[in-house]
Amino acid sequence: DWTNNTALLSVNGISGRIVLDSTYAWHLAEENGWKITLTNGFENDSKWILNDTVGNTYEFGKIGNYPAACVAEVPHKWMLTKQTNSFGKSILYTYTTEQRGFNRPCGAFTATNATYISTITYPNSRYRIRFELAPRADYLATWESGANFYAFQKSYLKNIVVEQDTS
Repeated sequence: DWTNNTALLSVNGISGRIVLDSTYAWHLAEENGWKITLTNGFENDSKWILNDTVGNTYEFGKIGNYPAACVAEVPHKWMLTKQTNSFGKSILYTYTTEQRGFNRPCGAFTATNATYISTITYPNSRYRIRFELAPRADYLATWESGANFYAFQKSYLKNIVVEQDTS
């Protein structure tokens, strides 16, 4: 039920609100001709697939969960995981997440505190960019405990490594 939810898109210079119309088709509120599909609803393997008007495909995989009241852990973030151009060449993106478990009166939950880009792999695995993280300690320790959810990062970007011929 999307009556009280909002999905926002930002990719390749396009941004806007994704809406579900009366025919149950997804599209941008300010229509631009892109085809938008949500696979598997809001399950753990759900993803958004967007096809632009020139033949590029963008896939967004579910990365983060957030506990919605005492109902369930629901996805709240999908990140770009694959971009395929009209020639069939793909760039792959992977991510690292930080999660935190916490208890509420109705049960235990796990939430995603932070999401970091981990790798970008170019077509044919010819080039890869790795993003190395390091721990940080400049956050409040109380953010890691208790019943409240705080989105914060426990790591920072330490190095960017460019690799060639990774296959």
